[in-house]
Amino acid sequence: MQEESYISIAREASWECTIKRSRFIGICVPIVSEEDAGLFLERIREEYPAARHYVYAWKTNSPYLIQKYSDDGEPQGTGGRPVLDVLENANVDRGAICVVRYFGGILLGTGGLARAYSQAAAGALEEAGIKQFQRYQLFSLEVDYSVYDKLNARLEAAAFFQDEVEFTSKVKLLVGASSERVDELHLLVQDLTAGSGKLLAQGERFLPVP
Repeated sequence: MQEESYISIAREASWECTIKRSRFIGICVPIVSEEDAGLFLERIREEYPAARHYVYAWKTNSPYLIQKYSDDGEPQGTGGRPVLDVLENANVDRGAICVVRYFGGILLGTGGLARAYSQAAAGALEEAGIKQFQRYQLFSLEVDYSVYDKLNARLEAAAFFQDEVEFTSKVKLLVGASSERVDELHLLVQDLTAGSGKLLAQGERFLPVP
């Protein structure tokens, strides 16, 4: 069955705390694929080259569920699993979190480490926020200037997607609707353009739910 929506991290964000002289920096990003996760982790290692540990967790369900986590040298179960729990408790389907640690010279114990990594991961996720993404059917549309303002207002009021507006001899734009609202979009365009507006299919895209 084709996936129609998923929950992801809204944007990249970071959050940090210092616990017994160790500095923990949580960074989270939205991802779509395993490749995205790999590139993110590679970038974090380049941006924080002097860190002692790069504890991470990520998950994606495109095209099927994959999730991975790593303690990166910390005692087993004290880093990666607590970070993954943060993603799972927020019902995130696609996202990655890496917590970078600069060791401060004082051992925190297994319980202290787990709490620190969880705190940094949760702080980053709270800073970023989460968002639902839905599959939209996209269409190109060309209309006369005389109907564009009214069409634009109706599309916005009905929460249909619109983008890439181009003003030439006519107004060209990209519009979209979730699968169950495509017929409604067709009817709206036909009504406002007296049948002259033609929706030409332009594929699909996952977009944030308004």
